[in-house]
Amino acid sequence: MKFLKGLGVFILTIVLFLSTLGLLILIPIKSTLSKDTIKNTITNLDIAKMIKESPEIESAINEMFEPLYEQARDFGIDEDVVVKIIDSKEVKGLVGGIAGNLVDYVVTGENQKIVSTNDISTLVGSVLDDIDESGFYKFKDDEKSKILGAVEEQVNNYQDLLPDTSIIEDTLDKDSDAKEIKEGLELIRFILGNNLIIYLVVAMLVSVLGILGLKFKKAKWIKTVAITVLVAGIFALLTTFGLKFVGDILVEEVKEIPFMNVLINKPINFSFILSGTITLLMIVTLIVYTVLKNKKPEEKEA
Repeated sequence: MKFLKGLGVFILTIVLFLSTLGLLILIPIKSTLSKDTIKNTITNLDIAKMIKESPEIESAINEMFEPLYEQARDFGIDEDVVVKIIDSKEVKGLVGGIAGNLVDYVVTGENQKIVSTNDISTLVGSVLDDIDESGFYKFKDDEKSKILGAVEEQVNNYQDLLPDTSIIEDTLDKDSDAKEIKEGLELIRFILGNNLIIYLVVAMLVSVLGILGLKFKKAKWIKTVAITVLVAGIFALLTTFGLKFVGDILVEEVKEIPFMNVLINKPINFSFILSGTITLLMIVTLIVYTVLKNKKPEEKEA
């Protein structure tokens, strides 16, 4: 019986360790790849500053914007003006929304419009606000409402013409050599999907309750759970250090892609904070547990 109990505690401890480690690694990555994070990351980019500070980024952006520059030259518009327009919060917000929706489809498989009615309305609303603030023209509240209403109505009328995010998979379906890419998409959706997070949380809770039941006497379960989570936290920190090393290499390799630096470092920084916090909490828990345990014999003697 004692052997079976020990075996049960060992298995539950392994499950707790793996589920905790999985959550500590997955949650930061999943958070970073959310469409809101992608949109905010792109919206907050200072493109003009990055062009000024990095020749590699300047070269990459010039190559990317060359078709726009050519059109602008035809109208006698300077390249700096084009950069200023692209660097506006409205344009970056729209581009960020599109990128966020596409990444969200890759991660979740949930189909949606690449550009939503809300994205376009927000863009128009921001432009109207900027015109207001510039003093070029002062819109009355009812004028803004009428303009935004007309924009939403027109966008809704042409909603069917807007492409869906599933265009990614439709493109892959037409390519007979894209089987491995589609399998990769399915793997990404499983790893970063909500179901795996739920499974890990359930496994973590079940293992904690199981350890509690098997080691309830003298609150030994607290020590077992705290040490297991502490070790998982340390492993997560070590993994994060490894990812930081790899991330620095990747950032150097793709430094001409403006927002990749943020997307690579953001989950690493989040993981440092999350894993570090959990590790610190478990150390405090073990210290409190040890102090209280050592006090009990003294109280009995008194």
